[in-house]
Amino acid sequence: MKLRSRHSLFFSSAILLLMVLTACNSQEIQSAWRDRTITIDGNGNEWNNALSCYVDESRVLLGATNDFCNLYIRLSTSDRGLQRQLLHEGCTIWFDANGGKNKAFGLRHPMGRQMMPPQQIGEREPRVVNEQMDGMLEKAQEQVEILQPGSAVASRIMSLDEADKLGIELRMSVTKGLLVYEVKVPLICEDSSYPFVVAPHGVKTIGVGFAAGEASKGNRPTGRGPGGFGSGGGGPGGDFPGGGGGMPPPGGKRPEPFELWTKVSLALNGG
Repeated sequence: MKLRSRHSLFFSSAILLLMVLTACNSQEIQSAWRDRTITIDGNGNEWNNALSCYVDESRVLLGATNDFCNLYIRLSTSDRGLQRQLLHEGCTIWFDANGGKNKAFGLRHPMGRQMMPPQQIGEREPRVVNEQMDGMLEKAQEQVEILQPGSAVASRIMSLDEADKLGIELRMSVTKGLLVYEVKVPLICEDSSYPFVVAPHGVKTIGVGFAAGEASKGNRPTGRGPGGFGSGGGGPGGDFPGGGGGMPPPGGKRPEPFELWTKVSLALNGG
């Protein structure tokens, strides 16, 4: 009897998980109200019970949670090819306050420039690969590039400590074959003095995009871009640097650019 109860509980849990993962798609995901502390460390343990959406065509699991002042995004994948691409070329996450796919404000992290050619990663023993990826990932995450292609200051590179003072936190890790990427960005709130916010007018839906390779490049500046995002000071002006990690490795073939867009519907309150 006890064994049957356990089987029933397992079956019910599996059905519930399947419903959660299949009830959403890459077009729009519902953010959950943040009811726990989310530490941006690339671990992802706090997301175990949060609503997540598996995007089959992109081989990733997405999750989002928010409170009144901050939006938290989680992307994870066990696909080794996509992992190599994100690590080697760097990853850019874009935000569109109008809920579309306009690359108005982005964060490029990890930078990807210190990573080895992807075919070298695949040719080495798993233990060596894991050790090298850990070291390279740490080095590649020392800085973040803030992209605003439509503004006077199109690109600004800063340390993670500097970004943290602006309310921006990012971390990527690879553990036991699973890549986890966590991002925290400010929404608008009454006492916010952050220069970068992703919902400056109290919008309910935000466009969020992940990109690597050529797809990580933003819209070329043609004067002032659409409004909606605060602008920061300092840093070099001019055009923004493109993603892609340079020329393809000798004898290697550059993977197809990765780009995934979704709309995130913000949770309005804890109820």
